[in-house]
Amino acid sequence: MAIAGIGVAAFRQFQGANAIFYYISLIVEKAIGKAASSALLWLIIQGTILVIGSLVYIAITEKFNRRTLLVLGGSAMGLSFLLPTIIYLLMPNASPMMIVVFLSIYVAAYSFTWAPLTWVLVGEVFPLAIRSRASGAALSANWIGSS
Repeated sequence: MAIAGIGVAAFRQFQGANAIFYYISLIVEKAIGKAASSALLWLIIQGTILVIGSLVYIAITEKFNRRTLLVLGGSAMGLSFLLPTIIYLLMPNASPMMIVVFLSIYVAAYSFTWAPLTWVLVGEVFPLAIRSRASGAALSANWIGSS
């Protein structure tokens, strides 16, 4: 169980969420060719998506099991990276705004699955006798994965 809890915390970072959150304005600027000042609007949009996703998580958390939500979120996040690539291979003249749309889908899927569920699982999966040390190890794995 300890490996599962620590692994979820590490994998949360390995999937690239922090890179998107740190560089969203630059990604949008490159994708749509607008100045950085207009790309900064996407930070607000991303934050709004994260808040709405957290509210969705609160509403659905007890209706689905944890594994289903993680698989659903991971699948949606993976597809949001793969589909733009496939679309650009098939249609090289596709709108660059598509990247921003799929980036928003990624943030939405992350916000109601992996973002909150990681810490719920870390709190639930460890036996009480080792919970504090194991949660500390999971937190460390999370930060190491972020580097």
